[in-house]
Amino acid sequence: MAAKAARRPSASKKPVLVLNGPNLNMLGKRQPEIYGRETLADVEKACRAEAARLGLGVEFAQSNHEGVLVDLIQAAREKNSAIVINAGAYTHTSVALLDALNAAELPAVEVHLSNIYKREAFRHHSYISPAAVGVIAGLGSQGYLLALQALARLLARSSFSAILDETKLGEIEMADGERRIRVARPTAASAAPIALAPAAVAASAAAPSILAPAAAPSDAAKHPGAVKSPMVGTVYLSPEPGKPVFVNVGDKVAAGQTLLIIEAMKTFNPIKATKAGTIAQVLIENARPVEFGEVLMIVE
Repeated sequence: MAAKAARRPSASKKPVLVLNGPNLNMLGKRQPEIYGRETLADVEKACRAEAARLGLGVEFAQSNHEGVLVDLIQAAREKNSAIVINAGAYTHTSVALLDALNAAELPAVEVHLSNIYKREAFRHHSYISPAAVGVIAGLGSQGYLLALQALARLLARSSFSAILDETKLGEIEMADGERRIRVARPTAASAAPIALAPAAVAASAAAPSILAPAAAPSDAAKHPGAVKSPMVGTVYLSPEPGKPVFVNVGDKVAAGQTLLIIEAMKTFNPIKATKAGTIAQVLIENARPVEFGEVLMIVE
């Protein structure tokens, strides 16, 4: 069963929190050759206009104090649907902000006005990136608008997933002018509920001993039995905390059997075996972030 050309649902009644860290209140005055001449008020005005165009609400805030930023992120868990965060210098120092973002369990996009990778070495590391679905750097205030666009799309997909669960429809499509978003329920044969699942590959050799040394990451990616992540998210090797893992090294698996799950946008996506075989290697730890295309397991 499918629903076509549905009217655009509200991504969320909760606003997106656009959060700014220390010294961003000095935009337009502080090092304009690096940060530009726009003020924070200009950035807020642009964000509100873009959010209105996208059908989003916005809560805009700035603080020079780490604890205040932590409080706002903690409150966002209940008050907001997503977070755009420019943590300023706290990006490179604050474990507290990382912990708060992880606890909030909301999609977050990290934004930097300047290209931090062209600047001092200490700015090259971000403590908050592991909690973000994406990072935008070096595009000035445009980065905020791009972050809102990305979150609008992610929130719309999440809303459609909820509609599928509630209505038991097999497919639903959003029409908004010339733009369309289609979300379909995964079939038993699919590796995950998106179209980028790795294709099935026939086994070319007998399974090696489970005591064989692990392949190097570059070799693992070329392995015909590599199970790769079809999305950015967090891996869970068991269905629930405290429950046994889906598979262990040495287990025989059937095509279509769930190997692990990846949480993305509060949706748990089963990653399934594309062929029958034996689990030769598990290359990922439980509850660890993964990138698109990262090798998770080897099935021989």
